[in-house]
Amino acid sequence: MEYDFYPQPTDAAKHAGHLERREALIDYVQKLPALEVPRSSKLLSEHLPRLMNIASREDAEMEDLPLEYQQEVLDSMASALTAEFLLSISGPGDEYPMLAVLEVLLRGIAMEPGRSREVAVSAFRDMLTKMNAEAVKHVMLTSLCRLADNRGSFKSRQSASELLGDVYLAVGDNTEAKETIRNVTIALSKDVMTAVVVSVSRSLTVCLDRGISADEIDSFILPVYEEFKKDEHPHVRSGACDILLSLVARGGRFRDIASSGLNACIQDRHCSVIGTYVLTVISLFLVFSIPQFYDALGPDLATRKGLAHLLNRLLGDVNLLVRQKSLEILKETMESMEREIFIEFVAPTFMSLARDLFSQVRLALAQNIEAIWAYMNDVNFNMTIDPVLIVMLSALLQDSESTQVLLCTLDNLLSETIVKDIPIDSTLHHKLEAYIARALGQIMDLKDKQWRFRQFALDMVPDLVSTYFTSGDEVPLIGVLRSMVSALHDPVWSVRMSATDNIPKFMSAISTKACYPAVKTKAMEAIVVTVRNSSSHAARTAALMVLNVSVSQFKNRDLSDVAR
Repeated sequence: MEYDFYPQPTDAAKHAGHLERREALIDYVQKLPALEVPRSSKLLSEHLPRLMNIASREDAEMEDLPLEYQQEVLDSMASALTAEFLLSISGPGDEYPMLAVLEVLLRGIAMEPGRSREVAVSAFRDMLTKMNAEAVKHVMLTSLCRLADNRGSFKSRQSASELLGDVYLAVGDNTEAKETIRNVTIALSKDVMTAVVVSVSRSLTVCLDRGISADEIDSFILPVYEEFKKDEHPHVRSGACDILLSLVARGGRFRDIASSGLNACIQDRHCSVIGTYVLTVISLFLVFSIPQFYDALGPDLATRKGLAHLLNRLLGDVNLLVRQKSLEILKETMESMEREIFIEFVAPTFMSLARDLFSQVRLALAQNIEAIWAYMNDVNFNMTIDPVLIVMLSALLQDSESTQVLLCTLDNLLSETIVKDIPIDSTLHHKLEAYIARALGQIMDLKDKQWRFRQFALDMVPDLVSTYFTSGDEVPLIGVLRSMVSALHDPVWSVRMSATDNIPKFMSAISTKACYPAVKTKAMEAIVVTVRNSSSHAARTAALMVLNVSVSQFKNRDLSDVAR
């Protein structure tokens, strides 16, 4: 018979050990900036080797720690390695030895869940702003080249791609250094990893936006831009659209170059490129109003109504992302055209968008309800509510798939901009009663995994009822009540508590209406039935809480009648 004289630690003990080591490592790295003088010699001799091991995940204390714990340590280390701290530790000559630790973090790992690399990129940028051009050339450019040459880590090359624009601007007029960065840029722009190449395009826009010379644009930016335009990967072509917009901002002959690039965007039917194209084209219209871009978009758009025609075409595009992106920037766009033109050419599209097959599009429209209403229903312009608005609201309130669309629409209905424009006795007001009751029931029935949606809907009920349920008809009110009582059975505690809080408020909101007695009877019946018959202890408890709060509204005689 064998005996285990060295039993393995239990899972609980192992977990406690992991927690203890994680806390010790985090405490260690966070206290580094507070070390007493003399700092340099102590840090270099005692701490730098261990910091390198921790950053590389090779330290003994990091071994067998869960990945999330390791990443928490690295995130804490990245936060401690500020530019001020890194520059305060000097080595021989102009060297900054602690930069080596930052480089390890910049290399990252392929599937890192934390943000240590992003924080390290920010620290690197901060260092550039605190160093002269000569130091940038000797120290930071050398570091950039090491990161770019690391073939074993695409995250390292991605960090280099994100930083090359900042380093290019920081080396000043040093021709040799700039030539080195151009070579690095060309190499990274041909990288096998798309994330690396896309980061190059972002760095090039940084250079353009911060005013590099026309000659540098010709020699540094345009060759890479031309390659990106025809790259086989759509995300890279999308990056070319970003460069295009920055070229337009530079003006002059660069706008002619961008004009041909715009045609390439228009003809590209991949969703990521066409989505960027939407933002680019609209920005060109709004910011620059450049005649040659009207020509690039075709003869139908080369008029004063060009923006309206363009927006209408984009809102009706077959591509989901185009419609969504166009709606996301709708407010800024419509305010840049005359109201009559907008109502004639653009507004009718909203009726079909409210029934779009994709919930992302319907949600983007719902998020713009208040802005559209305010723009189209200006009292000084039109004394009646535009039929387009009525159709749009009705369709969105009858959405049968998306809780978010319903919630966003209901939230917009509480806007003062909309409330003040709908006469209480109007047909629309009466229609909204039924639509709102149905929408609230739909939200509860959909049982969205985001329980906060149901809670948010319950919290809106008292205001919606007091604002729109003015006809005295008990049917829609009983429908709303049924939805609220069903929330007493919700599996989420917060939703049940919201129901217990808002049912009494709902009853108070309708207390002056003629149908109040009938609704009150239905409320008492539903709540008492829940208390007596529900198999859920949580639901019975929630119902009792409602009764406790509503005891002043539900008279004892009424309760006894229902109980029988």
